[in-house]
Amino acid sequence: MTQISSIPVGHFADIPEVAGAPRRVHYHDLGKGEAVIFLHGAGAGASGYSNFKGNYPVFAQGGYRTIVPDLLGFGLSSKPDIPMYDLDFFVAGVKGLIDALGLNKVTLLGNSLGGAVALGYALAYPNEVDRLILMVAAKPGLKCLAAFSLCRWSYGVNRATNASTSENRYRLDGQSIALCDGGPNPIGWPDDGSRRTPHLG
Repeated sequence: MTQISSIPVGHFADIPEVAGAPRRVHYHDLGKGEAVIFLHGAGAGASGYSNFKGNYPVFAQGGYRTIVPDLLGFGLSSKPDIPMYDLDFFVAGVKGLIDALGLNKVTLLGNSLGGAVALGYALAYPNEVDRLILMVAAKPGLKCLAAFSLCRWSYGVNRATNASTSENRYRLDGQSIALCDGGPNPIGWPDDGSRRTPHLG
């Protein structure tokens, strides 16, 4: 196995157009059984392998097919020269990989940014997600987390700095609403601090 940077080279999937051009997703694939896709967080040097190298082999030994991609813009996957990598961009990359691998129902396990991507994917393609596992994807309290089925997080990564950015807003039924700092409370959550803003790192 050759090595580029600190990431062992696994497999590559060519996927349809994302942000105006075909892309390539790098991933590791280990084990057999129900598919679990591990979605990593953001930050300098982030990749699927760096985030989950101590985890996915254990799942594979436990009887699961573990698929550990580098999200578009990270690791050995395509890095388009566009100003902003937004949630739709990341979701499209995951969708392209899932389709390229011919998967039907999957479990998405997302850490930090990967948790936001997992949520975005589940909202966009609910019939394709069997289970959703979130690791520090958001800390809005149980009431807010339960309402994630109604909400969508607006999130992006600035390509120039690889820094996470967020608008601290959700969209609910097409309407942008703030869920912190005294914003509207259309879901009826109590004003006891449980509506605090999610942090995605």
